[in-house]
Amino acid sequence: MAGRLPNFMKLKNQISVTILANLILGVFLSSSLYAQDRLAGSSVSLVSPEDKLQALASTRFHFITLKQFHTGLFSFAERGKDLSEAEASLLNAGLNVFLTSAERETMLLDALRRNQSVQIKLLVSENVVQARSATIEVKPLLDKPVAFQITLTQGEERHFYDVDWSGNMVPEAVIGSLG
Repeated sequence: MAGRLPNFMKLKNQISVTILANLILGVFLSSSLYAQDRLAGSSVSLVSPEDKLQALASTRFHFITLKQFHTGLFSFAERGKDLSEAEASLLNAGLNVFLTSAERETMLLDALRRNQSVQIKLLVSENVVQARSATIEVKPLLDKPVAFQITLTQGEERHFYDVDWSGNMVPEAVIGSLG
């Protein structure tokens, strides 16, 4: 019986290591899959290199403008430009997901062609127990003084931001006069 005990312990250790490795691998795979699922507009099929180059050329000014807006988010909040710190944080997180996406130019071009928004979904945890979802819609525009209309929705709250071609937020009073 003493000879069988080490074999049983060896088998138990192997099972424990296998389970632990599967759990760790599962966490890494599920987090990367979740990050990919956060872009609702990412249902883009395989894109040829020519299409990718055309999307890059067609959306470069939009991309530069969105990057400038993203860079200035917290300075807008500090200056009280109709943007709170919490809103800036949510927009920052969502735009990080979008701007680092491999398909960003293709998604922007598709949104321009369809006159629609790219949707970015985030899970926001307010405390350990409760989490809410937030959606950021980025709608690129053509032939207007406003380059993007961005909507942040969290629960019942909706916030609207218009972004001009230099990456700045356009105040509501100015939007009415641009008509």
